[in-house]
Amino acid sequence: MKNVVSSLLVFTLLMFAACSKPAPAMPVSVTFREASMQQSKVVQLHNNSGQPMKITLTFVGKDGATKQSNEILLPVSPPAPTEFGWMQGWAFLAGEKLIVRSAGFSDLEVPVP
Repeated sequence: MKNVVSSLLVFTLLMFAACSKPAPAMPVSVTFREASMQQSKVVQLHNNSGQPMKITLTFVGKDGATKQSNEILLPVSPPAPTEFGWMQGWAFLAGEKLIVRSAGFSDLEVPVP
């Protein structure tokens, strides 16, 4: 009886895993430009979802440690992307990473070029 229950439990878990859908791709694209007054990059966030989105930006250094994290309301793009850079207290350097998160979507990890 114990084997039957164990087999049923394993079967149920496998069926649940097979039926669950992966989260849709993040509808945000990320580009970078050179900062005009600093030796760093400015991140440009483009919201392609058609509606404002609440997102969390996490900035990870070369050592893998979180340097900064901030939750923002990202307006719809166009007319222009939302930018973060040294003027907002963020200094993106080549080799670091930006992670964009929003409920219901898969995370978007973007290396700083």
